[in-house]
Amino acid sequence: MALEAQVLGRVCRVVGESEHPGTAVLLDRDERQYLVTARHLTLGEPEEHFAVQLPPWYPDPIRHLTLKRVGPSTSKADIAVFQLARPVADPKLHLPAGTDGLVWTQEAYLLGYPLNLSGRLANGQAGIPIAKRGIVAAMDLGSDPPTIILDIVANPGLSGGPVVYRHEQSGELTVAGIVAKNLAAPVNQERHAALGHAGLCIAVDIRVALSWINEDLTV
Repeated sequence: MALEAQVLGRVCRVVGESEHPGTAVLLDRDERQYLVTARHLTLGEPEEHFAVQLPPWYPDPIRHLTLKRVGPSTSKADIAVFQLARPVADPKLHLPAGTDGLVWTQEAYLLGYPLNLSGRLANGQAGIPIAKRGIVAAMDLGSDPPTIILDIVANPGLSGGPVVYRHEQSGELTVAGIVAKNLAAPVNQERHAALGHAGLCIAVDIRVALSWINEDLTV
């Protein structure tokens, strides 16, 4: 599955006031743009400051932004949404989001900046997000919060990055979730020994973020 510009152009490296580097994805709804990332990368404040690094083909790819939180800061879901005062990603790069087309064992990708790594273009421009491929190992879309288990290791720095799949019916690349954590534990803990090298990660269903965005649009 080739990853197209509407995906690569919406993934950004972020460092917030928590000083934990991670990844975010930019989504559009009704001419508003939102930054979606992992909650554990944030402080839980109504407004927070972020250094956002866009892909290198954008003018001034590094932006320092103060963003307004959308949705609760105390949710159990490890996901956070912030509204941008004005779009920073190209609105023409439409990136849909949802899980209605997601199926068990489907191929999926994580995108982001693991271990502070990124790709580089032939002209020397750096900052292209890294892509990791795996499958949807399981889904628990009826839990609170709904989650997706993926057969992919989420290295440090991938937190907050999007899980992307190709919708079977529309054929569009679609965001299904946001990377939260690895499902693993140290092998020296006997009761968790089977998970020591599980190679699995947990993502929060993107519908959590979309519900907060829809509420924001009614304000």
